[in-house]
Amino acid sequence: MNKPYYHHKRQYQNQDPLGNFFKILFSPLTSLFKPQPKIDYNSIKKKWTDIRIKLNEDSESSHKMAVIEADKLLDSVLKSKMAKGENFGERLRDFRDRFKNHYSDIWQAHIIRNKIVHESDYNLPKTEAEEAIRKFKKGLEILGVL
Repeated sequence: MNKPYYHHKRQYQNQDPLGNFFKILFSPLTSLFKPQPKIDYNSIKKKWTDIRIKLNEDSESSHKMAVIEADKLLDSVLKSKMAKGENFGERLRDFRDRFKNHYSDIWQAHIIRNKIVHESDYNLPKTEAEEAIRKFKKGLEILGVL
């Protein structure tokens, strides 16, 4: 059986080759001049206070929410600091040099967050929640927002 033949116009036929040359040449430089999103330090401090309040409550569900929100807060700061990546793990890896000795601690805190989110029967002791929160806080301090 013969396959039908389709004639496709080449995409580059109608494009300006000189314009494409300059786009390719200067595209790495344009990222240097992109303005960084403004960081709302007061909002971050308020969110951190809310996280601490949840951690001090007596319910495991509050402790889980505190860990999830701390992870989300650090991720939003990474995004605002222009970390590259499609997800938290990739953005954290992009800033690995900045976190130096604390990178693996922050990664461990993120693993706890993943267990909370993906394992419905995950039991989170308060001490483990406190440790994860401490690690997220260190990451936020290193980034200069706490």
